[in-house]
Amino acid sequence: MKLTTHNVEQAGRCYALYELARRGYVVQFTDSRFPDEDLLIVSPNGFHFGIDIKAQRTKNFWLMREPKVSDQFFYLLTYIDAENGIPSIYILPSGDMQRLWHEYRDRMIANGAKENKMWGINWATPHPYIDNWLCLPL
Repeated sequence: MKLTTHNVEQAGRCYALYELARRGYVVQFTDSRFPDEDLLIVSPNGFHFGIDIKAQRTKNFWLMREPKVSDQFFYLLTYIDAENGIPSIYILPSGDMQRLWHEYRDRMIANGAKENKMWGINWATPHPYIDNWLCLPL
């Protein structure tokens, strides 16, 4: 089956759920009542937190609204290689994501970009966070 924009997002959510459950987290998909969180999590030690999943099948810019910051919120950027289907997960605390998002936006505005556009981070920016499972609460 060919990965499309829609099914790569779903695959990214399912893969993240699988990896979290495998590590002892209790995971629940959310619905439209939770516009920021794709997954609600309870850690093995009972800490509650949310995750926003971004998934893509090509090595492109990670487009997103301005990240919210909370010690109870994380970002999982999932790249699913369109050729072989092998996923990579970049796990960022929300404070790190917001800092990276602002650094990119501020740099682009300083170079003449309009302020009212949608921002995000470059493809390789989250690479230091690959498989950063230890940043999640236990």
